[in-house]
Amino acid sequence: MWRPLLFVLLLTVSLTGATCMQRDSGQSGASRSEVQASKPATGTSAGPSPQAAGAGEEIFLDLDAEPDYEGPPPLEVRFVLEVEDAVPPLKYEWDFGDGSPKSHAPDPTHVFEKEGEYTTVVTVTDSRGISASEEIDIYVEEEE
Repeated sequence: MWRPLLFVLLLTVSLTGATCMQRDSGQSGASRSEVQASKPATGTSAGPSPQAAGAGEEIFLDLDAEPDYEGPPPLEVRFVLEVEDAVPPLKYEWDFGDGSPKSHAPDPTHVFEKEGEYTTVVTVTDSRGISASEEIDIYVEEEE
């Protein structure tokens, strides 16, 4: 006489390994199998990490300066940067356009010593290697 078999499969997976339990309703007891799992190799992905959930393939930057982009020398400017859709940790590189050393702070303050028009560029790179740049013009001139 033919009778259908019912199998129940329970699979538990962790980064250290996986366990598979199979129960056959037609037999008493259960069989157990061990399966080895490992972290994906560098440059591959096993799916989105909790950090990257919702993150796209682009980073969006919103750059502002305080005071409003202009003033007499020496002009101290505080840069305020908002970053969206980036996966931490983030790397920052600021080029103030005046020949001074670059900064790696998230929201730096910089003093422009001489009159002139300066284009400040910030580049942000996230943990996935995705980069975005934004620029802002700063006008340093004597008041008339």
